[in-house]
Amino acid sequence: MPEPEPIKVLYMEDNEGLARLVKKRLERAGYQVDIASDGKKGLEMFEKISYDAVAVDQKMPGYDGIEVIRILASQGELPPTVMITGTGDERLAVEAMKLGADDYMVKDIEGRYLELLPSVIEQASQRRLLLHQKRRAEEALLKSEALYRAIVEDQTELICRFDPALNLTFVNEASCRFFGKSRENLIGQSVLILTYPDDHEELKRNIESLSYDDQTIKAEYRAVTSTGEARWFARIDRAIFDDHGHFVEFQAVSRDIAERKQAEEEREQLIIQLQRALAEVKTLSGLLPICSSCKKIRDDKGYWNQLESFLAEHSDVVFTHGVCPECAQKLYPQFYKGKRTEQAKTE
Repeated sequence: MPEPEPIKVLYMEDNEGLARLVKKRLERAGYQVDIASDGKKGLEMFEKISYDAVAVDQKMPGYDGIEVIRILASQGELPPTVMITGTGDERLAVEAMKLGADDYMVKDIEGRYLELLPSVIEQASQRRLLLHQKRRAEEALLKSEALYRAIVEDQTELICRFDPALNLTFVNEASCRFFGKSRENLIGQSVLILTYPDDHEELKRNIESLSYDDQTIKAEYRAVTSTGEARWFARIDRAIFDDHGHFVEFQAVSRDIAERKQAEEEREQLIIQLQRALAEVKTLSGLLPICSSCKKIRDDKGYWNQLESFLAEHSDVVFTHGVCPECAQKLYPQFYKGKRTEQAKTE
């Protein structure tokens, strides 16, 4: 694995002896150091080479430290920058920090600042790195939030968020269209205003049942449109927690199922009608005990019934009575005897 490149530091110092001491100390700490003998030369070097950090002495011919920092800041974001002064002038320190410097040091007679400078530059670099990371994270968060909002706003489902007190904190455009109200008019209102009054208690019970271990619940509620119509919605309520497991807010996503509900009601009505129709249909099946002589039928209670009585009771058959030719001859032979004689003469 290749070793990381050393941090490149530009040090602007008009005192050649101090410059050599600083260079030696920083290089011993692992830095790569370039020396500029004054502010003008330092600015020229900064334009040609990309430095990871800059240390600037305040008192220099041409441009002093404050002027150098001001010029660098006007050209863009400063690299990690340390101001070094000969005296503890708080005014200079404050001005340098306002211009974008990360820290400042005082040249003490004992030269302790030489020992501290590497760690000061390191700390300034770390702070700047953390600042950049935070900035990138914030930018990524803004992009993700923008993407999330774009996705949410494009949904046809009704999406809202509300706090533990059940007050709305967000509604998407679909919700505004459905309820006929602006986002400003809905935010801060109770989420219960979006639900049919008869469903309020069930909704509150379901929301109260949510926990870290059971974060979602599905149910069906009615919502009241801007015209007062109650429409059925399939709704998913979700409890949202932060990274520490603390409850933050709820989110609800509702999908219109009014057509499905209507189809279910129509199907139920059809089933009821069919059941009634089937109840009115009487069907005979199985073995029937019947007398081989008189043709009476024995019922479940052991009683013998006339054939037509049994069938009339156990089916929708309606009888019309008549006499077949064979029975007519048996019952009325006198009429059939004359007819046979005439037929014989004709033959």
